[in-house]
Formats: sequence, C-alpha cells, structure tokens
Amino acid sequence: MNLFIISDPGSVANESLIINSLFTNGLEILHLRKPSGSIDEIAELILRIDAKFHHKISLHQHHKLSEQFEITRFHFTEESRKKIGVSELEKHRSNGKTLSTSIHSMDEYKKLSSCFDYCFFGPVFNSISKKESKSIVKGDFILGEKTQTKIIALGGINNDSIPIVKKMGFNGIALLGSVWQSEKPVEKFNQIKETWLKNQLVY
Repeated sequence: MNLFIISDPGSVANESLIINSLFTNGLEILHLRKPSGSIDEIAELILRIDAKFHHKISLHQHHKLSEQFEITRFHFTEESRKKIGVSELEKHRSNGKTLSTSIHSMDEYKKLSSCFDYCFFGPVFNSISKKESKSIVKGDFILGEKTQTKIIALGGINNDSIPIVKKMGFNGIALLGSVWQSEKPVEKFNQIKETWLKNQLVY
C-alpha cells in the first residue's frame, strides 16, 4: 500500500495507545522520528508499543535499539546519509535491514545508493506541521524516470492532494501533520487510507 506515518517529533499524549491503534487499523510502517529524544526515551516508547508491531517500526535515531527490539528498518536523514559509507549501508542490507532516506531534489535521487529501498521526497505541498516549509515542486511537476528506489511523497499530504500525488507519479505517501494535528488521528488516518485506496494508489 506504501502509506507511511512519521511520528510527531515532540511529545504526544497517549502516543503509544494511538500508535497501537494506527497499526490495528492497517498502518504498515511507522517512522519513529524524535530528533531530541534520548535513547532511553525512545526505548520507553517502543516498550509501550505492542511487540507484534515492532517489525513495522523504522528508526530515525538510535539505530542500536534494533538490537533490543525486533526492528529491521533504519532511516537516514540527509545529513546522516552523507556521513555513512556505502560499505556500511551494504552491511546493514546483508543483515536484513530495510533502509530509507530523505531527499529534497531529483538530483539527489539520481545519486542515491541502490541500498535504499525507498526515500521521502518533499515537501511536495506546503507542510502542515512546519508552516515555514513550502512546496519545492511546481503544480505541473511529474516524476521522471525512477530507479529501483521508490519515491514517497511527503509534506502537506491530505485527502485533497492524493489525486495530485497520483498524477505526479509517486510510489506512495507519508503522513505527519495531517494525522498528528488532528483531534482524532486514527480517524484521520482511516479517512486518508480510504481515499488512497479509492484512487488505486497501490504499488
């Protein structure tokens, strides 16, 4: 289905309960992104998430936690990607890890290592969670030729923008502000998921 959710970077009331409910309602992959969170804080949050969902979590920070939990997905920010060598990425892949990263231009995409299974590209639309983050593409933007690394649209994704994402040629979508700024995040996720499936955005 290629519909991802990125965690709120800050603290959220009843976050683990919401995450468990999102998984129960069909979320395939949660990207756990807490830039200022300590390794102990991240571990505590993961402990509160049902263990049967741990393999559906991608770690943005503190990759060492994969040794403690059944986590096989690592995400690399643009900054961390530039610091890691291809040999280390290949080692992660050989150890069964699924790797992803973030990009902000098609030039970056063309230079990505084939070790990355998918990448987040954006903001495609004006960000919901970061008002200062504006769209980096034009309204008539169409993805060109793609490599084996799937491109996931990020930034300002909601029900109305899904048909546009389809026309642009993205392999999937990632949600952040549309879910976490909603008073009912699970209901919002279900609404977007339904729209996503109706548009046959299944790759």
